[in-house]
Amino acid sequence: MLVSSEAKFFQGDCPLTRGDDDITAVGSAADSNLGSIPQRYRDGSGGIDLERVRQDRNRARREVVQMLVHNLVRLWQRR
Repeated sequence: MLVSSEAKFFQGDCPLTRGDDDITAVGSAADSNLGSIPQRYRDGSGGIDLERVRQDRNRARREVVQMLVHNLVRLWQRR
């Protein structure tokens, strides 16, 4: 028989002392990635709107190139 302080130690949420009946399924593997997808990229059926992702990626590339050109022009004008 365990002393009450020892029993409290083993009743904790330690994965080594947890029994098989204590494990409950929280969700599917697909649900684990759901929080990492921004709302603006989700489509109505629970998937990813790939067209929106492609448009945003192209816009970001354009902005980077425009900023590089702008900085190069400013750098060239200072010379």
